[in-house]
Amino acid sequence: MTTYQQRWLLTSASQARVANRNAPSFDGDANRSGHYLMVSNAAFGTFSNAETALNFPNPGMYLKNSYQSCVMQFDYYISSPKLADRSYSLSVRIGRDRTDWSTVYYIAQAWSLNGWSKAYAHIGERNSQFMADIVGHLDNSRTSAMAVDNIQFVNCSMPAPLGPNQQCPSGQFMCRKYRFCVSNDALCNYKNDW
Repeated sequence: MTTYQQRWLLTSASQARVANRNAPSFDGDANRSGHYLMVSNAAFGTFSNAETALNFPNPGMYLKNSYQSCVMQFDYYISSPKLADRSYSLSVRIGRDRTDWSTVYYIAQAWSLNGWSKAYAHIGERNSQFMADIVGHLDNSRTSAMAVDNIQFVNCSMPAPLGPNQQCPSGQFMCRKYRFCVSNDALCNYKNDW
């Protein structure tokens, strides 16, 4: 699913360097024989926009009912010659379909370029099914590269319920509906604790 001519392609580190000499020579785990997603072939043209919905088009694979602590974490690599211009951007969008995307992560200035960095996109509580979409932009894909790796959804399920005779520790209260503990600090913070 994309409206752009460029794509995120799954490629091996060794093959990516053949297509784009600016591509990382190893994946996010420093494995030279590893794989990662990269904005497609640099020979395509200079201006590049690419997107990929991670669980499209199979609704059975959509994420659903994420808890308020849900985070999508991933590694990203950006190589760009125009450090002053910051001629790139990387974002993560969440939505049920193409008509209701909301951006949960956006970067147009990396802490460091030409190396792998860690990113955290806060997804939070979602009561309906949703997709996660990664959008990359490079002003010049002939002299730049963008890759992502190690995509994980962390802390997205509700906490495990307590057993029949268990009680919450001091400083927490029990959510009666689902029988899990919630910090007293979370009371009256305008967030649903379920």
